[in-house]
Amino acid sequence: MALKGQHFFAIVLVFLLDQVSKLLVKSFISQPVELLPFLKILFVKNVGVSFGLLQYDVLRWLFVAIAVVVIVGLLQLAKKERDGFVLSAYSLIIAGAAGNALDRIIYGYVIDFVAIGWWPAFNGADTALTLGVLALFYRSWHD
Repeated sequence: MALKGQHFFAIVLVFLLDQVSKLLVKSFISQPVELLPFLKILFVKNVGVSFGLLQYDVLRWLFVAIAVVVIVGLLQLAKKERDGFVLSAYSLIIAGAAGNALDRIIYGYVIDFVAIGWWPAFNGADTALTLGVLALFYRSWHD
């Protein structure tokens, strides 16, 4: 079945929403903004990976390369995939990987800005990646 128009639209939409939200945070948030007692919007420069792990700037291009490999790999897998649910999960992962990779290329770090309670700050690309991976786990568990 491969990726169809709606999947490419989803990739572009998620990618653009992620990039616009990061640009807005980078431009306008200098101090944390508390929306609820457990929810803050803040500007975090994350040179590491998920949950702030591996905070080494020297790994920047390795993380970009991994994102490119993931994107290319999923595009190849999508050519043979017939399950629309799985293709949607691939789309979320591709959009998230592209969003964070572009941050690393342009800024040298990923912009994180949502802080919920004690959880490390994250962004829209992280959310898309997580939802895509969870959807793949769900599908594999229920097949």
